[in-house]
Amino acid sequence: MTVGAESYITAKDKATILNQTFISKSRASPRPRFPSLKRTDSTLADILFNEYRIKKILQDFNINKASANTSLSHPDCHPEALVYADDTMLYRTGKNPALICPAIEEDLRIAAKWADIWGMRFNASKTVAMYISRTTATPPPITFAGATLEYSHEHRHLGFILDSALSFHAHVNALTRKGATEVSLLRRLSYKVKDRDLLLKIYKMYVRPHLEYASPAWAALTVAQTGLLESLQRRAMRIILALLRNHHITDADYAALNITS
Repeated sequence: MTVGAESYITAKDKATILNQTFISKSRASPRPRFPSLKRTDSTLADILFNEYRIKKILQDFNINKASANTSLSHPDCHPEALVYADDTMLYRTGKNPALICPAIEEDLRIAAKWADIWGMRFNASKTVAMYISRTTATPPPITFAGATLEYSHEHRHLGFILDSALSFHAHVNALTRKGATEVSLLRRLSYKVKDRDLLLKIYKMYVRPHLEYASPAWAALTVAQTGLLESLQRRAMRIILALLRNHHITDADYAALNITS
């Protein structure tokens, strides 16, 4: 897409086009026609879909067409969809894998049909399934786009490593390794940079964001896991405050830097 210096689409124009385009059902047949702007040599004329619409379609599964085998309308088998840009997570919650897995297959079939209508295709080779449960039983297989999905015990989604036991061990360990590298760089920098405020800014830019990312999950961490994350911050604080490595970080040190644990 190229945009000329004098010809462009405003945000209001885009909103108007999207509103007109998606009034029709995406799964309707035949495929709906796109409204378009007045075509110029350097202006994007058609807008096909946006993230909100993808999420709406995936959440709008027609559960009334469920068969007795899939039981999509079962009260203990609820469909959910999460979309961020081109990353999509589809899941169901329930107590019976014999109901959940066929239901997810049906959801995937509907999603694949929708994509086909709009001239797109999901990449089954990059799609994985995860069974989160306290039991060790093997769940039924799930097929998608002609391929049987591999069950994974760990999966990185938007920078967060989700594991089937919801223990977060893999994510905390990966975060600790990355944070340790950043803190080591901060220490090397501190040999030449003696400005505490500058070191603190660098810490908040390159180390602290890793500790705060997906922080709602930290409520489920064990004491040992929390200790690993806290140790990274304490190491960084000693560097910023020019303290000895064996110095015990106190509340006064946190107050001096105006940061929280």
